[in-house]
Amino acid sequence: MGPPNTMAQSLSLAAALLFSLPTGLAAPEQAWLGYSGSNLNNRWASSNTLINSSTIAGASVHCRIPFPGGISVAPTVIGNTAYFPAWNGSITAVDYTTCRTKWQINVTALIESFGPPASPMQAALIAAVSRTTPQVDVKNKILYFATFRQALVFAANLDTGQILARIQIDTHHLAQITQSPSLHLPTNTLYLGVSSSEESTVSFDPNAGSSNSSEPYTFIGTAVAVRYSIPQKKFTILWTRKTLPEDDQRPGSPGRWSGAAIWGSQPAIDTSRNSVYYATGNVYSVPDAYLPCTADPTLCTIPDRVWQNSVIALDLNTGYPKWARHLGPLDSWTVACTIPPINPDLCIGSPGPDADFAIAPVYVPKSQQSQSPPGGKGKGKGNNPPEKIDDLLVIGQKNGEIHALYASTGQVKWSTKAGPGGQSGGIMWGISVDNSGRVYFNEANTASTSWKPGPLPSPGSPDTRPTVAGGAHSAVDLQTGKILWQIPTKENALASNPPTVVGDLVVMGWQDYRTFDAGGNMIFKGGLKFMKKGTGEVVKELDLGEYHLAGVSVQGRYLVFGTGHHVFFNGSLWVLKV
Repeated sequence: MGPPNTMAQSLSLAAALLFSLPTGLAAPEQAWLGYSGSNLNNRWASSNTLINSSTIAGASVHCRIPFPGGISVAPTVIGNTAYFPAWNGSITAVDYTTCRTKWQINVTALIESFGPPASPMQAALIAAVSRTTPQVDVKNKILYFATFRQALVFAANLDTGQILARIQIDTHHLAQITQSPSLHLPTNTLYLGVSSSEESTVSFDPNAGSSNSSEPYTFIGTAVAVRYSIPQKKFTILWTRKTLPEDDQRPGSPGRWSGAAIWGSQPAIDTSRNSVYYATGNVYSVPDAYLPCTADPTLCTIPDRVWQNSVIALDLNTGYPKWARHLGPLDSWTVACTIPPINPDLCIGSPGPDADFAIAPVYVPKSQQSQSPPGGKGKGKGNNPPEKIDDLLVIGQKNGEIHALYASTGQVKWSTKAGPGGQSGGIMWGISVDNSGRVYFNEANTASTSWKPGPLPSPGSPDTRPTVAGGAHSAVDLQTGKILWQIPTKENALASNPPTVVGDLVVMGWQDYRTFDAGGNMIFKGGLKFMKKGTGEVVKELDLGEYHLAGVSVQGRYLVFGTGHHVFFNGSLWVLKV
C-alpha cells in the first residue's frame, strides 16, 4: 500500500475525477458477470433464449462508441448497463440500450495518486490502466476492478463509480494484474492472480535479467484471495500462494526460480469441493542445479512445488494446495530468447517453447455434461455401459494443446494437439463449454505455421483438409478430446479471441495486423463469425474494420464487446441488437 495518509486524498481525488449521470439498476435478467460470464469460467450464456441461428440474421449495429486504445476484454453486463475498462485509462458504465455513458472513473489518476512508478522499468513496461473485466456484487451495489500497474484492487459504488476502498496485492515493481477476478459472494471474496512484465525487461534494458544485473529475475506468480468488508469499507488479503518455492530467492544464491505468472481469463470456482482453480506460465530462470534440464528436459524431473505450466487446485478458504498438475517439460523462456544473437547469460541453455497457460481452466460439473457424446448415443464401446461422468476441468495452452483433467485429482483425462503453437498462441484468450458435450476455442496460429485444420481422415481415406497459414475456429468432444470440426479463418487471419456460446450458436472472432497500406502503415482488421455450434456452419459474418481481440458478452437481445488493444490498436465499444 501507499502511505496511510494518502488514502483519503486518493478517495477525494477519485470523487473529483468522477463524471456521473443519474442512474438506477434494472433487475438483472441474464447477468454476464466477469470475463467469462460466471465463476465456472465457461463463457456460456446458458439462460439466453433470444439469440440463436434463427434470430441472428436480424442482428444489426445498435451503436458504436470510439475509445482511444480500445477495449480488449469482455464487459460485465447487468440489466441495461455494461461495465468495462479501456486502454485510455478509464472504467466506464454505459447504458447500452441508449448508448449513453452513466459514469466514468479515471483509473490512471487513481494509480498515480497511489504513488509514482516504482521504477523506470515499471513506467516503461506497464501502463497505468485497468485491463481486466470488473466483477459486481449486485445486491450490495459494489463494483470491483483491478489495475495493470501497481497491482491494485478497488471497490466502487456500482451506481455512481465512487471509490470505496483499495488494496495492493503484490509489491514487486513489475507485478501486474492481467487476470480478471472471480467473486465468491457468500464471503465477499475476490480470487485473482498476479502476472509480470519481468520476462520483457530486456526490451528496456539489454542487461536486465542477467545474474550480474541490478535487475535479476525475481518475480514469482501469486494466487490471491482478497476479502472485502462492506461495513468497514476495507479490503483484507485472506491468503496468498506463490507458484514457485521462495527458498531459492536469496540474492546472490547460485540461480533461482522465477516466473510462473498467472495470466488471464478468470479463476474457476468449485463450491462442491471448496476449490479454486488456476493455471500458470513458464519460468524465467532456474537454480544452477537445473541448468542441464534446460538443454535436455529428460535429464531431470521438475520438482512438485515448481508449478510452471501447471493447473493447480487451491482451497477457497486457506489457499492450501490440493493438487498441482505439470503439463509439459521444463519451460524456461524470456523475451531475451527471441533477440539474436542469444545472450547465454539472459537466455540460459536451450529456451523452452514459451508454452504458457494464458488462461485459467473451465470447471465443467457433471450436471452440465451431456450424457450423450456429440457423435453417439451415450453408450460405451461395444456393449459396455456409458463411461462414468465426472467433474472436469478443460484448458487450452499456447502450444496449441487442449486438455481435460479430473477436478478431484488433476489426473489428465485426455490431451489433444489442436493446432500450431506460438508465443501469442496457440490457444490464448479463453475457451467455451456448454452442456452439449463440446468444447469451443480458437486456434490462433500467431506463428503463421502451415498446417491442416480439421478432424483426421479415416485410415485409408485421402486427406482433403486444406493447408492454411492462419488460425481456425474449433470444437472438440468434451469426453474424448476428438476434434469435431475446425473452420479456417478467412484470408489466413489470426484467431486469438475467446468464443461465446449462446443458444445453438458459438460466436467466434478473428483479427489481423500483418498487412500494410501503400504508405507502409499497418492495416488493422477484425470481425465476428456466428456459427452453428454443432457443425461450425457459418450463419452470419460481421467485418468490424477494427482490431478485435475481446470476447462477446450477452444480455437479452444484445451482444456487447470491444475492439482495439493497447496504444497500437484504437477501438470502440460495440453493441449489436437482434
